[in-house]
Amino acid sequence: MIGTAPTMTGRVAEAVAAATPSARHRGLLETVARAMPGLAFEVAATRRGWYRIGGVLGPDGERIAWQLRDWAEACGGAAEIVAAHADDGYLATRLCGRTHYLMAPSGDRPLDFVQLEVDEIEERLDRPLIDPDNPPDDLEDLIDPLGGERLDPALVGVPRYELRRVTDFSPCLEDAASRFCGDARFRRFLTDWIASTAGGAARLHEHWVFTLVPYTDRFGEPRFHVEPRPRAEDLGRLDGVARPRGGDLARLIHAHDRAAGYPMAWYFQMVAGHGVSHRIAESVLEDQMGAYAYLPAKDLAVLRNWGREPYAL
Repeated sequence: MIGTAPTMTGRVAEAVAAATPSARHRGLLETVARAMPGLAFEVAATRRGWYRIGGVLGPDGERIAWQLRDWAEACGGAAEIVAAHADDGYLATRLCGRTHYLMAPSGDRPLDFVQLEVDEIEERLDRPLIDPDNPPDDLEDLIDPLGGERLDPALVGVPRYELRRVTDFSPCLEDAASRFCGDARFRRFLTDWIASTAGGAARLHEHWVFTLVPYTDRFGEPRFHVEPRPRAEDLGRLDGVARPRGGDLARLIHAHDRAAGYPMAWYFQMVAGHGVSHRIAESVLEDQMGAYAYLPAKDLAVLRNWGREPYAL
């Protein structure tokens, strides 16, 4: 966990792994509550549809390897594996997953919250490891081929939870050099939130979850790009093609904000790249320079700053 002792992260990981997946994740929430007392977590959002390369099974389901890639690389090249195991009937599996975002407030400030990213994983049959009619060209083709025969994706074992990451966002604005707060665009997003009416009307974690994408900077240090995602995914789009103006535009953005549940939602969805065109912001700015004034002063200041120096996440 960023900003928390490794022993805490280990304790949370053990608690997550001990829970049995269920539709409402009650067991997960209970075990996390025991591991992190004083924090009331809820499942805020779920990202579906990802997968990872799994392991290797024998034809009768016996476990040959938990990690196909590690096993294959230890065995040598593709030709060596084909020569040794072409007739063994080995099967490759796939890890199919969903990532659940658990959020809990940790204080009174807009950024006082903790986020857990928990993967719910199912291992399923994927394919024969070796297709004798189409042997792999190289090791990568053996590990993750583009085509070939696929098996009925029967479940292997039982689903499980696995902790991906724990992130405490509380020190973010004070710690610009941290592994995720060093993302200048994300810091701009946060300062805009605090400066706008959104910051006074809503808690950030009540409306957003955050995907952290790891990378290595030019000095070899591990960092994260931060990608905010709205907790509500059905707010519709404001594409700006029709270019509404004046009262029509004011009603449009205010209706969007009401649906989202907080002011300036249209703006934050725009900079985060979720369904709102920058043309909307340009039209609002043009209105404010004319005869219309339908934004509070602090929101107008944020928008004008964006007009002078646009950014997007």
